[in-house]
Amino acid sequence: MTESMSQTLASDTADKNIKAILDKNDCLKSKCVVIGAFKIEGPCGKTTLPESQVKVAGEDITNDNVTGGELTWFPSKFEDTNSLGVRKNKGTRISSRYNTTVSRAIKKYGVDLGGYSIVATELLPMLTKDLEKAEQSFWADVDELDANYDQIIESHKAANPDISELIEQHKLTRDQYRGRFVFRRPKPLSMTPFFEEDAIELQQDATQALYDEIAADASDTYRRSFATYSRKDQSVRAHFRRMMNKLVSLAFLDEGVMRVVQTIESVIDSLPTSGWIEGGDFNNLARWTLVMADAEKLKLHANGDEQFNLPEDDEAELDDEVDTGISSFGSIEPSEPAPVQPTAQLNAQPAPVVNTPTQPVATPESHASITTTEVPVEVVDDDEADALELSFGGW
Repeated sequence: MTESMSQTLASDTADKNIKAILDKNDCLKSKCVVIGAFKIEGPCGKTTLPESQVKVAGEDITNDNVTGGELTWFPSKFEDTNSLGVRKNKGTRISSRYNTTVSRAIKKYGVDLGGYSIVATELLPMLTKDLEKAEQSFWADVDELDANYDQIIESHKAANPDISELIEQHKLTRDQYRGRFVFRRPKPLSMTPFFEEDAIELQQDATQALYDEIAADASDTYRRSFATYSRKDQSVRAHFRRMMNKLVSLAFLDEGVMRVVQTIESVIDSLPTSGWIEGGDFNNLARWTLVMADAEKLKLHANGDEQFNLPEDDEAELDDEVDTGISSFGSIEPSEPAPVQPTAQLNAQPAPVVNTPTQPVATPESHASITTTEVPVEVVDDDEADALELSFGGW
């Protein structure tokens, strides 16, 4: 190869690299936004006492609200009576709860890159709606605490007469208490790296974060829906719908993302559309969930190194006839794997039927031997219902 040919090839390679950088930069700018860190704070209701105040008449104060020299002047819960006359305890440390709510909302639509998040532009309106709802709920809770502030303090003093003077001495005024609450929502910003060559590295970081978060979600789904069950009702679809929505919205980060989406669709489409998901169908869904729960395997699958295939029809029929149950699925670290009996031992000694409050567990030999009045339903919990806002096809 002549020197001129080498220079031409080097030039072509450089041009392609520059084009890739510019394409990624344009993609990041047009298809996603950056959300900064939220600031959600509230008073903790505690204060550190001077050493002289930790003793009464020379004796150490023995009260659950004085620990390690720290006084709880405002209780963590208070009793409230609703319009129907029903009493219940309500929490006063609301900032941690709303930090969790906001974190879940952002992870639902984007990926966390440590200190800030990347959210698909097309999902920004839905994220904004969820965040506005959380902020309104936050200030409604603050209003309730503010309205009941004096009563809560007096009840706390009455319940702790030995430290009532300390509570009165160290409490905040009502205005001071309300002024400590903060809910600051950052504005979404366009994503433009200062150095254009950083666009590819940023895209790679975001892609890895996406696979890590999907793997964590799948791991949680496996523990909740498969680890101790041998069949599930149709509500399990919502978990995969939620993960698929997130993958589709961020598919611009990596072309392999759509391979994962297509596999989810093929697995879900293979399931019965009503009644229990059990036998070979349950096994296939659980095996695929385990692949998704491993970020490295998920990434390999996305890059074309298939980590899962649906069995052929004859294999599926065999899987239906001999339900190996959870033993063929493996386990996810760091959780402890469930004890598994060898196949021979299972044939010799049937496993007992275990009834749980949410789902009956069948023996490996036969699901038909179970008599239950439980009927599979389409109802999902609040977290799962959120996924229904974005749906794909008929599932």
